[in-house]
Amino acid sequence: MPSTLDWSEEKAQLINANSIPSEDIEIYLSAKYGEADCFVSGNRALIQAIAAFQCFTPEAFIQTYLPQTQ
Repeated sequence: MPSTLDWSEEKAQLINANSIPSEDIEIYLSAKYGEADCFVSGNRALIQAIAAFQCFTPEAFIQTYLPQTQ
């Protein structure tokens, strides 16, 4: 289990690197440290920045995980 210090240090690094939109850093860290299986967001800049996760737009997530009915 990561510590608060790990979270804070990584948050500071991400802010300095400007690799993830600043308003999304804590969302990203929650998914990372929560060991999320995938990430769903309509924010394309965020999805592209965190390619370490299996990332989906809401539409792609539905197409992938919900069975198609006719």
